Amino acid sequence: MKDVRNRLYAVALAGSLSLTALGAIGTPAHALPIPAPVIPQLTFDHTFLSRPWPKDGTANGSGVNANDVEGIGSVAPDHSLWIADDNRDRIYQLAENGSYKGQITAAAFQLAPAVGDLTIAAGTLPDATRTDDFESIVYDPDHDVLYVTSGNCCNAPAGQPPYHPTVYKLTRVAGAFSPTSWQALPEGEDPTAAGWRPGTGMYFGKGSKIKTYDYATNQLGSPISLPVSAAVGIDIVGIDFTDADTAFVTTATPNTAAGRTTLDSTSTIRRFDTATWAEVTNWKFALKGIGGTDPLTTTDDGMIDARDLAIVGDTFYVTDGYDGRSGGD
Repeated sequence: MKDVRNRLYAVALAGSLSLTALGAIGTPAHALPIPAPVIPQLTFDHTFLSRPWPKDGTANGSGVNANDVEGIGSVAPDHSLWIADDNRDRIYQLAENGSYKGQITAAAFQLAPAVGDLTIAAGTLPDATRTDDFESIVYDPDHDVLYVTSGNCCNAPAGQPPYHPTVYKLTRVAGAFSPTSWQALPEGEDPTAAGWRPGTGMYFGKGSKIKTYDYATNQLGSPISLPVSAAVGIDIVGIDFTDADTAFVTTATPNTAAGRTTLDSTSTIRRFDTATWAEVTNWKFALKGIGGTDPLTTTDDGMIDARDLAIVGDTFYVTDGYDGRSGGD
C-alpha cells in the first residue's frame, strides 16, 4: 500500500510587483501585472500537511485526515480555503494559514434535492454515485455561492458508465455553507478543473479544453482549446482567474495505470490572456520538473500530483493529490 501524504502547497510570488489582495464580495482582484524588465518568479514557500490537517496553522494536528486532495477554492469574505477530497467523499474548510475549520461529508450532499425531476426507470438515481468523485470547488463572489463538482467515478455497477457527473450548489444556512441543490451534468463530462471568471461565470477544464457552465440553465458552452493542447502529455488540472482578462492554469503529466512517481511527473502554472486564450509565456512557472536544461524541468518542489490552484493576493495555493516523500503524517 502506498504511503500517502497529501499536501497543500503555498507558493509565494516574488519580485517587484504591485499586487492587490482579493477583496470583499463582488470585488475581483486586480490582474497580476507583467513588469518590465523584471520577469516575475514563483518561489516555493511552505506546505500544509493534510494527514492530519493542522488545527492552528502549525504542526499541531486536528485529527482529521484527508486522503486525496484535489479541488481548491478561495472564499475571500471568510478568509477560507475549501478543499475537495476525492477518496473520502467530502470537502474541508481551512483558514488561509492551512488550519482546519470544518468539513461537509457526502451524507450532507445526499440530502440536497435535485433541480428538476431527474429519474430513471428503476427510480431516483442512487445518491452515492453523485458524491464519489469530488473534483473542483468554485466560489461565486457576486452571489456568495459555492459550487462543488463530482466527476466520472466510481460507484457505478461494475465500475462501468453511467457515472452521473454532478454539480452541487452550496448556499449559506445560518451563516455556514450547506448543499442546497444539484444539477446532473451530461454523461461523459468530467469537470476536473473549475474556476470563476468575473463577469462571465464558471469554467470547467479537462484534458486540453475548457468550457463555460451556467448552473441555473445547466448549459455548457463550446469547448475552447488552450495552446497547451499541442504539448504531448499535458493535462489541465486546475484553473483560477484574477480578473476577467487573466487566467492561471495548472497543468500536469497525465496519470498512468502505474500512477505518477517523483521521476516521471511534471507540473506547471501557466498564465493565459482570456481575450484570445493565448499563453503569456514569461508567466510560466514550474512546480515539479524531471531534470534537463529547461528551467521548467529542472525545478523540483516535490509536487507529484499537482491539482487545482487558488490565488489569494500574491500567494498561489496548489493541491497535491499524492506525496510519498519520507516523513511523518
